[in-house]
Amino acid sequence: MYSALPRNKVLFIICGVTFAIPCLVFAQFTVRLIYMNLVTAEYRSGWMLVWAIFFPAMTILCGWISWYFFRKAWNAGILPAKR
Repeated sequence: MYSALPRNKVLFIICGVTFAIPCLVFAQFTVRLIYMNLVTAEYRSGWMLVWAIFFPAMTILCGWISWYFFRKAWNAGILPAKR
């Protein structure tokens, strides 16, 4: 009949995972960019400054959105419905 998890909880978990994956990818790109700037300085270009701003910003943004959805999933089955 009814599943053990509310639909909202499953939806919030799926959204959290959906935003966690790009967060991890952007974090990997950020670490790789730092490595390239520190170790292989001969490959520096003008675009590295753009990526040095974009990748950490997207990591923070996707991480915050993912955390928001995971927090909503955690609270979805605990809090009573508002009337």
